[in-house]
Amino acid sequence: KNDGSVTLCTFGDGATSQGEFHEGVNFAAVHRLAVVFVCENNSYAISVPIRLQTANPNIADRAAGYGIAGVTVDGTDVPACFDACREAVARARRGEGPTLIDAKIWRINSHTSEDNQAKYRPKEEMEEAAHHDPITRFVAWLVDRRWIGADQAAAVQAECDAEAAEAADWAEQQ
Repeated sequence: KNDGSVTLCTFGDGATSQGEFHEGVNFAAVHRLAVVFVCENNSYAISVPIRLQTANPNIADRAAGYGIAGVTVDGTDVPACFDACREAVARARRGEGPTLIDAKIWRINSHTSEDNQAKYRPKEEMEEAAHHDPITRFVAWLVDRRWIGADQAAAVQAECDAEAAEAADWAEQQ
């Protein structure tokens, strides 16, 4: 449409082993569509570790095969993610086609409420993951710059928690 809009498509690393992923990225690349593909790469497709789903765990490396830009970013670093996405959106708006962003993250909780990650993840890995919470890291970054106080951050978090709980309650009642 050439109206400046850009589509953001997010998915987990497990989705990159599916045919639809390749078909979608290839179509967007061939037609130079304004799409930013963001892989939330926590190294597990539900309970399958990435080493058992792909020989190359760096999802952004696949971009070269489609002739598009590929970027790897620390997905727990909010400012770094913002910068990577801002560049990808600008690239798309210039008509340079899609970008594939591989956002490396840590899975902090189980995949679903039915998932017992203790069956397939070492205890040490789960303990280490708890130290890589992007929200905690971002709040510390904001507080360090004195853009927000710790009390203000806690109030925002409480508001968000209440809104999420209300939405979950509503969804369960439907």
